[in-house]
Amino acid sequence: MKHQTATRLSALLLAGLLTLSALACGKTQDKPQSDTTTTAAPDAVTTPADTSATETTEVTTKYIDDLPEDLNYEGKTVTFLYREEIASEFWSDGLNGDVANDAIYESILEVEERFGVDIQAVFRKGHIVNVRNEYMEHIDNQVLAGDSTYDWVDLMIGNAPNRMSSGNFVNLLNLESIDFSKPWYIPNMVETVSILDRLYFVSGDSSLGYLKCAFCIYYNKDLGEQYGIEDLNAVVKSGKWTVEKVMQIASQACTDLNSDGKYDLDDQLGYVNHDNNHPRGFIASTGMQLFVKNADGSHELIFGSDRDHSVCTVLSKLQNETVGAYYTNVSNASASTGALYNEISNLFCSDRIFMISAEMGDVVDCGYHAMESTYGVLPFPKYDEAQESYYTSSRNTHNAFLMPVTC
Repeated sequence: MKHQTATRLSALLLAGLLTLSALACGKTQDKPQSDTTTTAAPDAVTTPADTSATETTEVTTKYIDDLPEDLNYEGKTVTFLYREEIASEFWSDGLNGDVANDAIYESILEVEERFGVDIQAVFRKGHIVNVRNEYMEHIDNQVLAGDSTYDWVDLMIGNAPNRMSSGNFVNLLNLESIDFSKPWYIPNMVETVSILDRLYFVSGDSSLGYLKCAFCIYYNKDLGEQYGIEDLNAVVKSGKWTVEKVMQIASQACTDLNSDGKYDLDDQLGYVNHDNNHPRGFIASTGMQLFVKNADGSHELIFGSDRDHSVCTVLSKLQNETVGAYYTNVSNASASTGALYNEISNLFCSDRIFMISAEMGDVVDCGYHAMESTYGVLPFPKYDEAQESYYTSSRNTHNAFLMPVTC
């Protein structure tokens, strides 16, 4: 395992990717996922707890990857290209005591040993807005030059569909060794993302990004007690966590500190949209469907129903007409607005904001884990109580893997 060269792989998915890579060399949108339940796949093997123990014993679940037990590549190298700025979600050079880091490192070692491979990873800046095009052009230039350095490349999943027509990547559906039904891939990618029996990128547990980028709402439990806010966890479980409920709570948990008749960052705010990318999370959470896949494998735009109009109307009220709500036009992906983005993070940590739109990883990235007050986490709301489930999507800056045709 080499330094200076990128990856985060759970042992199982990496095993699948490695097999894919070796076999290939030898021979859009994300579906909103319900976060209400998690069930084991049919091929999951559960280790029973030791009932003779006096203390509770952890029950572990291991998923079978179906790869041959004698599969060995005799020291061959498999190289991944990954965005340098977020490489820690995918790669570790050694143990440091951090739970996630050490799990990543040990999974890489396990796969190297099991399959007789040398996993390498190359870092290159490509995450922030002003370097994304150069990063993608580098990949294109490598392929056009016939350079086979990279067996797999990481792309922001929002950019991956834009590269499908380039001809530079392998149709993953033609590879025998990858089984998209396995639980470490985003579910239903073949059904929802493939076009005319072609799928050029895959995502899932191979990196922490799609979990870290999952949209959510953090809230300040201590402020909730001060303003007499009901138990929001109970509201969610009762199925009553809706956009209208967010509006109601935002108006209840706010104070016009400077008495100027408007609510902005100088006031005590009930709800703040932290990043200009976060409103996209409402598309999934409210159950809107933009496209449907036809029987011939093509996609058809279906957005524009009466329900879609009603959803957009209530979201507009949340953004523009709700007392105590404040929407920002900043992003952590833009260097020009980074300072204001961080200022808003600090306002939440200092008890000036009751609810703030977020991604799961913000608990660390924005310092919420270190705040004095107690925080909680909620899903993005449903449209109304009649909506059957809560749906959570991830911001499109998370990872997707593509295999260059030069592999």
